[in-house]
Amino acid sequence: MEECDPPAELRREVSDLMGRKLTTRELGVARLPPVVANFIDSEFELARVSFESGRSRAPEEVVAQAEHFYKIVVERLEREANGVRTAGKR
Repeated sequence: MEECDPPAELRREVSDLMGRKLTTRELGVARLPPVVANFIDSEFELARVSFESGRSRAPEEVVAQAEHFYKIVVERLEREANGVRTAGKR
């Protein structure tokens, strides 16, 4: 957040989420706040337009790293959604 200039509403929402995370336990799943979801969607759309138009090209190594990261995150989220805990976590 310090290295970019997000919209004020997004900054407030993220600060609020971080504050709640400091004082509460994670006891379940919550919906992604609309302001955060909209920001993520708009950033992906901006990236999609940039890459599909040919204005930007990521090196193959970067693409491979991103795909690997995505796979790891999706697999973790699927395990969590199915109630399987990650090894070493309670």
